[in-house]
Amino acid sequence: TNLVRLSALDSITSAIYGQVILPTVLDHIVICADPLAQAYLMDCLVQVFPDEYHIETMPILLGVCPKLRDKVNIRTILQSLMDRLANYLADEELLDEKDSNQVKRSVALDSFRMFDECVQKVYNARGPKLNPKEVIRLQTALLSFSMKCYQGNLDQVTLCLKHCVVALQQARDNVALMQDPNMPQQQQPVPAKALDEVSTKELEKLLSIPLDELALGVLNLD
Repeated sequence: TNLVRLSALDSITSAIYGQVILPTVLDHIVICADPLAQAYLMDCLVQVFPDEYHIETMPILLGVCPKLRDKVNIRTILQSLMDRLANYLADEELLDEKDSNQVKRSVALDSFRMFDECVQKVYNARGPKLNPKEVIRLQTALLSFSMKCYQGNLDQVTLCLKHCVVALQQARDNVALMQDPNMPQQQQPVPAKALDEVSTKELEKLLSIPLDELALGVLNLD
């Protein structure tokens, strides 16, 4: 694609990418009506440009995710970016290379917060259109990223689990509201409904992550 050719040009720098290329491409992606094209172009951006470029422009790239079409699988985009960043963080020498002002290190270490905020904005943007299994899968991706890059951070584990509970409750309430649009805002809590088989299995995967990584340390979770 043209993005692949563009990324191979020697004259392209992180500054040019962040100030010119990325905003221009993202503008075209947002106004595109085709979900497949949006997903493809987002994946190209994540895959073809260097890790250093993504480190320095993460807020810009993540800020577009909630604006994508409902049929675009945000989780796969975020997972690709998380995997690249996790590999980048695993090599401490890369963080020290040409990073005299510590910008890359600062942004990299703050990446969990940025991913978490992006996920919350996706929840808010898609509302009832986001089914329970995707709610869980997004938190699973975020929790797996935390375990790779911030091992032993119980606050992040607790945050992921709490956000999953809140999002599932909101999804349940949204479904009830869609079924009865005349239902008043102030009402008794919607009765709990069992998750479907796929969502249940995804929830089991989510809950197994802290068990596998922290063992008895999970007893210290709030």
